[in-house]
Amino acid sequence: MALGKAIKHSHKPWFDTECRQTKSQFVKLSHAHPNRQVRLKQMKQLYKRKKHAYDVLKAKQLCGLAKADPAAF
Repeated sequence: MALGKAIKHSHKPWFDTECRQTKSQFVKLSHAHPNRQVRLKQMKQLYKRKKHAYDVLKAKQLCGLAKADPAAF
């Protein structure tokens, strides 16, 4: 077992390294920081944008599957 902090993995498929870095920076800098609310809003906007992009990609993949092989869909 390694010493130090354990890495927590997100089970959300859209949660990538950019989200992980943003969250890490927010946690490090959020303690009694005057821009905490602004940073939180930016982090939530990033999450929302990533989730939407992932949902659009999955919808396109499903539409492609429905057109290519309706029986498998």
